[in-house]
Amino acid sequence: MHREGPYSRIFEPLAWRFLTVLYRKHHRQLGGISELHPGGGQYDVRALFTLSGEPAVMINLGASLQTCSSRPLRVESPDLWPRLAATGFDGLLEEVSASLGLPEDTGEPTAVWTYRFISSFLQAAALYRPRWTCEMEQHDSSDSGGSRGFIDHFPGARQAFDAWKGPRLYGTPGYFFWSLVREGSPTLLVDTTGRLWSREGQITVLPEVAKDCGYRTWEMTIRAAGKWLE
Repeated sequence: MHREGPYSRIFEPLAWRFLTVLYRKHHRQLGGISELHPGGGQYDVRALFTLSGEPAVMINLGASLQTCSSRPLRVESPDLWPRLAATGFDGLLEEVSASLGLPEDTGEPTAVWTYRFISSFLQAAALYRPRWTCEMEQHDSSDSGGSRGFIDHFPGARQAFDAWKGPRLYGTPGYFFWSLVREGSPTLLVDTTGRLWSREGQITVLPEVAKDCGYRTWEMTIRAAGKWLE
């Protein structure tokens, strides 16, 4: 559920950008980014989860943020994302990091290129029609769950899902596969190893593209998926 309004289209890409920066900063203590729908689907949340699968930071796309730690932080403001888009994230990033109490890590985990790709793609598409969103393969809601079946639209993705050797959350790889959805239609699929599938069967490896373009996120995104933004 996405709250409609003059700024609603920027909530999701900015939430992704914020969580991607946090994940890169503290990746050794975090499991990744997830999509949650607490309250029986009443809330649309993007969250960082810990290695044990517990939420660490939750962002409701209706413009609130909270940390789950011994020093909890909650920020709720109707102009949170427009304000942060204009001023940058530095102050809030520092507050959230201090609330979590996690050390700062070095290095670039593979998953960060997946999250950077999603973040930059959604930012590029935010102000244009058709509307793009990003949805996790696993539907995580307090009143339902299970696979959304996006992977079955992409040749080879079901086999990759079934043969998954990476981390699992609650027994499934579904938290590590994401679809970029164009006006309700799953159009691209990416997992946290950096594999990007199209519905035509093309597979692109994002870390390899990033290396070829000097590790520049925007160039990686345009090279890998620019034609879907035209």
